[in-house]
Order: sequence, then C-alpha cells, then structure tokens
Amino acid sequence: MEERYIIRQEASNLFQFNLETEEEEILLNGNDYKTLALCKKAIAQLKTHAFDDELFVRNNDDIEGPSFKIISTTGKILATSKTYSSFTLMEQEIEILKPVIATSQTIIYKQ
Repeated sequence: MEERYIIRQEASNLFQFNLETEEEEILLNGNDYKTLALCKKAIAQLKTHAFDDELFVRNNDDIEGPSFKIISTTGKILATSKTYSSFTLMEQEIEILKPVIATSQTIIYKQ
C-alpha cells in the first residue's frame, strides 16, 4: 500500500490536505490553510515530527469514541484522525501511522 498526502484547493480557495491510501481511504485530515505554501509547511512539520509521540494528542471520548490530533511544536493542530472503535486500536494505528506520516509523498490537485 502506498499512502500519500493529497492537497486540494477547496471552492473557498483554501487548501486542505488528507493523508490517503491508494484506495482513497482517509487516514488523517489536515486543517484548512490560506496558501499552498502554508499547507505544504504543515505537511513538512508532520513529516519532521512523525515520531514525536508527545505531539499526538489522544482523546478518549466515551460518547464519540477515541481519536487523536497531531499538533505542531507550537500547539497548532496540524491534522486529526478518524474515530476508532477502541483506545487500543487507536494506539496501534498511531504506531503504524508514524512511519507512513514521515515517508509519504505529496501530490497536489487543484480544483
């Protein structure tokens, strides 16, 4: 499986990225960015800090289910995960995702 960052320009002219599988399953959702350069910078930060576990902020919500956010070293949210069926499954997925986050290529699609 070859995962990749997909950058899209939304109708609002903001840029957003997703980390996706070849089958277009979304692994991480990025925030909206005003410029392509800022969007690329967020991806670069994710890649640089992919193994910094303290930047993975876990949320064990009893109602919605476990999820996590990845923050920058300054505390800004860079990406959010899907909701998982269990905290254990989420933790396993984080460990699987770390090398994927660090090594995936970036593809830009403008709409």
